[in-house]
Amino acid sequence: LAAALVPAVGFAALGPAAAATLAARSGTPQEIAPRLAAPPGCTAAPDGASLVCEGMRVTATMVVFSPSTNWSEVSAARWRLGKGGSDTELTFTVPIGQGSGGAWQARQRIEDPPGLTATAAWLGGRSVGDGLTNRAAQARNSLVGGAGVPVLVGLQAADPPGAPPTPSARARNILQAVLSAQAEGGVAAEAAERSRGR
Repeated sequence: LAAALVPAVGFAALGPAAAATLAARSGTPQEIAPRLAAPPGCTAAPDGASLVCEGMRVTATMVVFSPSTNWSEVSAARWRLGKGGSDTELTFTVPIGQGSGGAWQARQRIEDPPGLTATAAWLGGRSVGDGLTNRAAQARNSLVGGAGVPVLVGLQAADPPGAPPTPSARARNILQAVLSAQAEGGVAAEAAERSRGR
């Protein structure tokens, strides 16, 4: 019994050590302000990094992670960019397109400050969620590589300070139009390409 316990204790101790080593190797994610494709009714803002859609300002953040990143870091960044957490929020999905089968996870805040957010993640050229299958795939990828890099995109849509609020249904339609425009040559296509890690 004692002889069997020694290897078991040794393997159990390796788990936290391996996790700490991978965390140290993963490095700081790279944050990019990508250009958004503009659907009808939207124009590029003078800064070139956002859209103005019927008065609403839409911005995006792309986070490119290291191949050795733990998926919990991707989930934490998704939560931060999604600005979620209130029971009064309305949640909905918007298909990413390109036959990906994935969807943007969107939220609309009803309380102050009102606004909308949407997030989506990619790995190895395809859109992925936070499920166990994708966590396991990234765990393998962090150890042996070869499956691309995790990429996360977050969009934020809000009325400028002091502007009258856009009606809730209209604001959702604006965000859905912007998200749908990102499949072909937009930020979704860029994220998918970057996630291949080439």
